[in-house]
Amino acid sequence: MLTSSYVTPEMMKLQQQIKDAGIMVFNEIGFDPGIDHMLTKQCIDDVHEKGGKVLSYMSWSAGLPVPEAANVPLKYKFSWSPPTVMLQPLSSASWLQDGKVITVPEGRVMYHPQHLDLSHIIPEVEFEGIVNPSIKYIDFYNIPEVHSLVRGSIRYKGFSATMCSLQQIGLITDEQHRKLQPGSPPITWQDLLADLMQTSVSTLKDVVFKRIDYDSHSLKEIEAMGLLSTEKVPQMGSPSQSLAKHLTGILSYKPGEQDVAIIYNVIDVEWPDKSKERKTVTFVDYGDIGGFTAMDKTVGFPTGIAAKMILEGRIPRKGIVLPVTKDIYEPILEELKTYVKPAAVLSTAL
Repeated sequence: MLTSSYVTPEMMKLQQQIKDAGIMVFNEIGFDPGIDHMLTKQCIDDVHEKGGKVLSYMSWSAGLPVPEAANVPLKYKFSWSPPTVMLQPLSSASWLQDGKVITVPEGRVMYHPQHLDLSHIIPEVEFEGIVNPSIKYIDFYNIPEVHSLVRGSIRYKGFSATMCSLQQIGLITDEQHRKLQPGSPPITWQDLLADLMQTSVSTLKDVVFKRIDYDSHSLKEIEAMGLLSTEKVPQMGSPSQSLAKHLTGILSYKPGEQDVAIIYNVIDVEWPDKSKERKTVTFVDYGDIGGFTAMDKTVGFPTGIAAKMILEGRIPRKGIVLPVTKDIYEPILEELKTYVKPAAVLSTAL
């Protein structure tokens, strides 16, 4: 089995059975996860081989519309699973900062965006970072010496504020709702929100405005999404699933629009002579107008290269396999240069 998806805990429990059956299960070989792992391990392994220590590791990545195509609510367009995107606010996050573990509980991740300066990648645009669960990557990347580590998703500034507002009005939840069950009588967005807000349609806008702490920008976003309108709600069982289905049409790429895939890694290193260096790894690939999107390329090509390597007998392993060893990531990254722009690496003394 070959997939760009994450290894799940349930899969890891089958590791021995997979080996005993003589099967290879190759996971996390797309964009994120995938290219991000390979660029990270290529840098970290080189540092360790030369006797250095990784003091700090930061990795941010995303697939986004280019600025001129980010003309929709959230400044975001779907290039992967809409329901997963809409459930991101319900996740938790943890990262390492100066040796201390920082934890954000479930349902609060959008309340802690981090400012990102990516002006060297896309100038004159403000970005923010949404932290993902990061602590497990200390062991995953074999950097026990690290004292700061964070991984997360890149978004245009304002994304998290709007997502918080959607959460505050009850639309970011996967709990089943009686009026959203398939086959139930049709319901409009304003009637659904009035039900969630426990108010009438006539006072809905004022009640929503108050619930989102009088955030006028988020209110405009909510209206632009049609959530105060008489449009019918797709009845997908839960508010988040219905919202994802509804937004799939609004937050979709139009003909001629481009997306961009970004990985931005910053790794601080201490060498045996106690000198320090910052390694910056920047990967940027744009979609081809009228052709493959950036997400098509950055997910599909690594998976395709890995499939070819397996067929050629160049990965003779059984069990769960990940692209974090040199015999796998080096040939894949090298061949990937044929299809996408290679990553730029910059080193500066600290």
